Amino acid sequence: MKILLSWLKDYIDIQETPEKIAEALNMTGLEVEEIIQPGKNLDQIVVGKILSRDPHPDADKLSLCSVDVNRGQPLQIVCGASNMKAGDKVPVALIGAKLPGGFEISRAKIRGVESFGMMCSKKELGLSEDHGGLYILEEQTPIGENIVKALDLDDVVFDISITPNRGDALSHLGIARELSAIFNLPLHRNPLGDEEGDDHVENHISVEIEDTTHCPRYGARVIHGITVGPSPDWLKDRLEKVGLRSINNVVDITNYIMLDIGHPMHAFDLSKIAGNGILVRNARKDEKIITLDNIEHPLDSSMLVIADNSKPLALAGVMGGLLSSVSEKTTSVMLEAAFFNPTTVRKTAKRLGMMSDSSYRFERGTNIDNVPIALNEAARLLRQIAGGRPVKGVADCYPK
Repeated sequence: MKILLSWLKDYIDIQETPEKIAEALNMTGLEVEEIIQPGKNLDQIVVGKILSRDPHPDADKLSLCSVDVNRGQPLQIVCGASNMKAGDKVPVALIGAKLPGGFEISRAKIRGVESFGMMCSKKELGLSEDHGGLYILEEQTPIGENIVKALDLDDVVFDISITPNRGDALSHLGIARELSAIFNLPLHRNPLGDEEGDDHVENHISVEIEDTTHCPRYGARVIHGITVGPSPDWLKDRLEKVGLRSINNVVDITNYIMLDIGHPMHAFDLSKIAGNGILVRNARKDEKIITLDNIEHPLDSSMLVIADNSKPLALAGVMGGLLSSVSEKTTSVMLEAAFFNPTTVRKTAKRLGMMSDSSYRFERGTNIDNVPIALNEAARLLRQIAGGRPVKGVADCYPK
């Protein structure tokens, strides 16, 4: 599991060196396998603006670009990518720069044309596995600025191995709590009880649990008026630095909550829930579900599902269903946060040959008290990021 030092500082004001933090975590039984500093070897990589893009005179798949890096005359750079245009800003590795992996940039002649640098993809910078083209930067990024400063790469990532009995440590809050105790630092948390909104949730969704042994608690919140689209840079940045690909603002928020406080969530398109009612039950004979990975799974009565009045919508604690998933046309969502029995989740995931970030956490045990906290925080972010209008209250089915 990857943990960002800057994210930990949302909770604790820690000033120790990365090495001392790693040593302290190792003493608690956690294992820091690696300390990653993404910007450590990116000294001679700067922001460049493409002034022109022309065909290479002797290669159909290459382009000849003039790039301003705020170093006097623009650089002539030969490039094999195709996703850029004049006016785009991109990372430029100057002559002498060493990319992750040890590749050194030098003056080169490519098919008879000299090239004085290299425009880079995210993969070439060691930031992700995305090699689909150049990394197109935000329009306001200053030309010539070092890429470490421009992308806020002066961060530290701890890659931590978590033992099966430490489900409480599978989040930034969990690690921050650990460090708070070790270094005697106050743990800061924002108010977590905001259930305000329009109308009341009872008029929009109902929740029933058929077997509380497998699901002791299930909560839901409804948000209307959302606009599904790209996430803001700060959210994309945090997810990508810990190894998750940004999908859209709604899905990214549920993933963010999971990484932040350790509680998996799921978002359903409210319009695809028949009867506006949720029933947590065991699968019935001959039922099937197509999960988000577009694979159809036959179900049996040992498996717990989230269903409406006509069909399964999700495999509880494992993965959502494709038919109720959020799309670019979604305007209203139902957020799910629940506590599922770890054994039930583990058996379903193993039987179907599936493992997800959600099942990984549910199998190790989550905090049942986080159900309303996760829902309220996700509702706040949907209002802030997606323009949503939360409905007042949580549909909290918790038979104690």
